[in-house]
Amino acid sequence: MTTIAMIALMFVAFYFLILRPQKKRQEQQRKTLNALEPGARVLTSTGVYAKLLRIGEKQAVLELSPGHEMTIVKHAIVRAVQPGDEDLEMESEDFHDADDASHDVTSGEAADYDPENRDSFPWADRDGESHKPGA
Repeated sequence: MTTIAMIALMFVAFYFLILRPQKKRQEQQRKTLNALEPGARVLTSTGVYAKLLRIGEKQAVLELSPGHEMTIVKHAIVRAVQPGDEDLEMESEDFHDADDASHDVTSGEAADYDPENRDSFPWADRDGESHKPGA
C-alpha cells in the first residue's frame, strides 16, 4: 500500500511542479500573441527586436529596419517590447543606404571571387578539395 501511495504522490508532485506551470506559461504566451497588433515592437526568441507589420494564424511579418522584412513563425515572438528594454535607439538615418559609396565592401578575398572561374574561389584548390579555414 505504501508503494502505491508513493507512486501517487510522485504523480501529484509531477503535475504541480512541471505540468501546471508549463500550462500557465503556454496560456500566457497565447494571450501575449493574441494581444499583439501591427505596429508593435516585439522581441523574438532569437533576440531580434523588430516592428510587427502583419500577423496571421501561423506566421508574422517583421520589419527589421526600414525596407527589410522577415517572415517568422508566430510562436518565435516572445513578447512585446516594453519601455526600457532597448538601450540603443536606432533612427532611420542610422542605417546606411546600399548604394552608399562610403560603405565599400568590395575589397578582400570575397571581392576577388569570379563565379565563372571556379579556381578563383578563395578556399578551393585546383584539385577541388576545400581549404577553408577551420574545415
